[in-house]
Amino acid sequence: MKKTLFILAIICSTFVYGQKETPVEVPKIAMKVPFGESITINETTITFKKVLEDSRCPKEVNCIWAGRIKILVEVSKDGTTAETKELIFGQTRPGESESKQIATLNGKTYVGMNVTPYPQEEGISDPSKYALLLVKKTNKE
Repeated sequence: MKKTLFILAIICSTFVYGQKETPVEVPKIAMKVPFGESITINETTITFKKVLEDSRCPKEVNCIWAGRIKILVEVSKDGTTAETKELIFGQTRPGESESKQIATLNGKTYVGMNVTPYPQEEGISDPSKYALLLVKKTNKE
C-alpha cells in the first residue's frame, strides 16, 4: 500500500510541475506593397518608390558580407508628400539608421518587416519583382 501511494505521489507531482506556461506569440500579418505601388491607410499613403541598393548575399552562395537592401519609401498625407524615408534591411554602416518605422497612425505604428524576394544566384534584375512587407504594431508592443 505504501508503494502504491508513493508511486501515485510521484505521478501526481510530475503532472503538477510538468505544466509550465509558455507564452504564445501572436502571428504577424504583413501587408504587401509591390514596387512602384501604394497602399492607403486612414488618408495616409505609403508608396514603395525605389530600390537604392541590393547587396544581399544570394541563397546558397558563400559571401564575406551578408549584405543588405536599401529602399526609398514615400509617405503622403491628404495627397501631399509628408516625407521620404530610407529603410535598410540587413547590415547598417556607422551613422545609418536601423529604424524601419514608416508611419504612426491612430496609435498604431507601421514598420517595414522585409523586402521580397530574396536573391537567388543570379540576383534580381527586374525591380518590379520587389515588394515591401509592412506590419502594424500597437504602442503596447
